[in-house]
Order: sequence, then C-alpha cells, then structure tokens
Amino acid sequence: MAPKNTPINKNLVRAVIFDLDDTLFDTYGQLVKPASREACEAMIRAGLKTKIDECVMAREKLFTANPRKNIYEQLVEHFGLNENVNKKDVIQAGFNAFHDRHINEEISLFSDALEIIKALGEKFELYLVTLGTPSTQQKKIELLGLEEYLKKIYIVNINNSKTKFTTFHEILTTSKHEPRGFVSIGNRIDSEIRDAKELGMQTILMLHGEYVQLQPQTSFEEPDAKVETLSQLREILL
Repeated sequence: MAPKNTPINKNLVRAVIFDLDDTLFDTYGQLVKPASREACEAMIRAGLKTKIDECVMAREKLFTANPRKNIYEQLVEHFGLNENVNKKDVIQAGFNAFHDRHINEEISLFSDALEIIKALGEKFELYLVTLGTPSTQQKKIELLGLEEYLKKIYIVNINNSKTKFTTFHEILTTSKHEPRGFVSIGNRIDSEIRDAKELGMQTILMLHGEYVQLQPQTSFEEPDAKVETLSQLREILL
C-alpha cells in the first residue's frame, strides 16, 4: 500500500535518523569537486578515452541530466575506451576514487547544524546512518566531531549495499518505538526518504546537494516535509 504524504506529527516523534552528506554538512560544496576530478583521473589512467578537463565537465552535465544512472557508466558510454581496456575496470576505478578517498580538505558542519543537533538531542534519540566507504565516512564523522551527540552511528558500506533499508529495519527492530516514532532526515528521495517510508517512518527532505533535482517516481519518494536549512527543523519537530 502506498504511504500517505501527511505533515509531520511531532507528537509521535521519539527518534531522529540523520543522513550525513549534504544533510549535516555541505558535501557538494566542500568535497564533490575534488572527488569528481580524482575519479576522472583514475578512469583516464584505467583507459577512459578523454582528457581530464573534458571528463570533469562531462561528469557534471551527465549527472545533472540523469542522476539516477551510474555516472561512471555514463562517462564510459560518452567517451569510449582505449584499446584492450576492460570496461568494468574503468567504471570501478572511478567509483573507488570518488568514494574511497583520503580527505585532504577542511570540512565543517552547516552553521546551524550543531545547535539543532543539541536541541533535538534533548528531546529525541539521535541516530546517524550514512552510505559510503567505511574509512572515508568514519573520517568525516571524526573531523566533524559528531560522535558525542549521537545514540548510535551506522555506516552502510556502499561496496555491499546501495540502500539504507536494511539498516533502518535493524534500528526499528532493536528499538521500543513504533515506525511513526522515527523521522528520517536526508537529501535523497531515493534513499533516506524512500527507504524510511517503506518501513512506515516519517520523513523530511533536506533540499541541498547534487540530488536536489531528483523527481519522485513513486509515492514512497514523496517526503512528509522539506527544509532548506537545518534550523527549520525547530518549527517542524520542537
């Protein structure tokens, strides 16, 4: 049965599940550009037939046009490969370089993130569920100083899963709260919103980052509320 897209019922809320990237900090502004360039460099070394600047520009255009499709496959289809090169190896090289990288950049939370995290933490259990390579995501969490404010942190290994559904289900089954007692907050309708709504949770979409242009394909991808800044969560949840 399709979910009803209703306003958040804050009287039911007992726990909040945050996404990390482009939800608690500006991943798009702080990390995506260097990571995209490194991914292009890795693909070119592996045999992608293009030059670095052309790859970087094409990556942005192709992703914007079709964010649901594997961007590394799109780049291979767009540019082609050198002779005697394995397509899967080139795609994997780009994927690995983008997701599993050492963070040289300085990163910081959104300016209103810590204040709202503390305020919500006084009333609700707070979880973090982030999708990526464990070492990279753990480093982000450490650099941002988030661990002390959260009941539990889950890092979903993107090499094993592209969805948060199983982790959300684990949180539900180990909690005393009903599904509607949880609010999932994230920037992707095809992840934090859909996976949570399929399990009966309430959802809030953060309008930020590369995936902001995604359009819902099912009612499970329709959030119950939308925010442009984390401070707007006060009005919705407190």
